[in-house]
Amino acid sequence: MTVNGTLVHRRKAARVTIEKGRVKAVDPADEAGARQFVSSGFFDMQVNGFQGIDYSGQELSASDVRAVVDALAPYGTTRHFPTIITGPQERIERNLAVIAEAVGADRTLEYRIPGIHVEGPYISPEDGPRGAHDRTYVREPSIPALERWLEASNGLLALVTLAPELPGVDEAIAFLSANGVRVALGHHAGTAAVITAAVDAGASLVTHLGNGSHAQLPRLDN
Repeated sequence: MTVNGTLVHRRKAARVTIEKGRVKAVDPADEAGARQFVSSGFFDMQVNGFQGIDYSGQELSASDVRAVVDALAPYGTTRHFPTIITGPQERIERNLAVIAEAVGADRTLEYRIPGIHVEGPYISPEDGPRGAHDRTYVREPSIPALERWLEASNGLLALVTLAPELPGVDEAIAFLSANGVRVALGHHAGTAAVITAAVDAGASLVTHLGNGSHAQLPRLDN
């Protein structure tokens, strides 16, 4: 089977040859025939849910995980991080385990879901930076809680988003980094100095850059 289109990243027409479900060749093609875009699968680092399924929901099941993977594929997203947001510790642990169980029981999901993202609950409690997260469950980082996340996820925990200004955050960042988990800064009100300290501790990504600010900010502070 061949597909003609414009390569998204190169903006050039190409003819893609597919055999047995795999790309065999990518050759130059006539620009006139490139009426559609062709791209490798998209990798979304934050999928909170899709088509009515919530990765943070109380009744998340392994079949829900599979359903999200299947529903995303026609839109070009072939890999993603299921993302669990701020909530009770017990639910975060439960849903980490549900996702890990689904991946462990289905080899096709091992590629589709290379890791899990937990966004919160270690974020700013303040209106604005907190965004839509439920303030009831916002709290300070806890190493014992993080240890339970690692255990529940069976090694799939790959990314944690937190606020750098919280007490104990540098220790949490160092702990996560030592266990192979990337740390992103997000939903926070940290100053430039606080952000720098978090980066020095091991934070390497940003979630929602510029999202959820206070109504007023100190000029040039971060």
